[in-house]
Amino acid sequence: MKKVYLVLLLVSVSISVSSQVKKGDFMLGGNLAFGRQKSQLPATASTGIDGQTTLKFAPRIGAFFTPRLLVGFGTNVNYTGTSDTYTVLDSLGNSYRLKSQYYELELGMGLFSSYYLPLSDRLYWVNTVSVNWGSLIRGDKLSTLFADDKPRQDRDRYVDGKISTGIQYFVLPHLSVSAGYQPFSITYNYQKTIRQNTPLSSRNRVIVDFSSVAKGFFIGVNYLIISDGTKNDN
Repeated sequence: MKKVYLVLLLVSVSISVSSQVKKGDFMLGGNLAFGRQKSQLPATASTGIDGQTTLKFAPRIGAFFTPRLLVGFGTNVNYTGTSDTYTVLDSLGNSYRLKSQYYELELGMGLFSSYYLPLSDRLYWVNTVSVNWGSLIRGDKLSTLFADDKPRQDRDRYVDGKISTGIQYFVLPHLSVSAGYQPFSITYNYQKTIRQNTPLSSRNRVIVDFSSVAKGFFIGVNYLIISDGTKNDN
């Protein structure tokens, strides 16, 4: 299996070089990630390639109401596209080329609140609670596996709550990196399935998701934007 994965972290220009977090300061950060994966399909196909492309973009900005409490707003765009192309032989020896494409697009926004507990002059333990809402669209872009296979599209609207914990370290007075783990999230999901622009079904459902360890880790980079004031309330 050949796999290539690239992660780029979103950065911005800071207007100060002070490292002291205080009331009225702003924190600007987020992440940008791109992934590309290719692999050989199972041996049931005479030849075949499976490809997946992932793009994620999630900026956010927050303000310190106290030196330990950060409240802010963020958005996210997540796209995943999968393409399968392969050739199979039937019992008579006839060759068939099969292809399918699938995509998933998430558009969301939300509010978050983070509590900063200083462990040293540069290191903080950060605990975050967030509420997010948005839409998730997924379906077939192209399918030739069967003659009667019609493109399908699922549209979800969701509201979720998440809890995360981690550390944030100021590499420079105004630049910090963060890493942590999201152990828990709960999602309310309204789903509607559409085939050929005709609603087939709709249902309400509540999903409780305990993220796996590997899936729950995150990293990021942040810039501290310093206010003009010098007040430093605890």
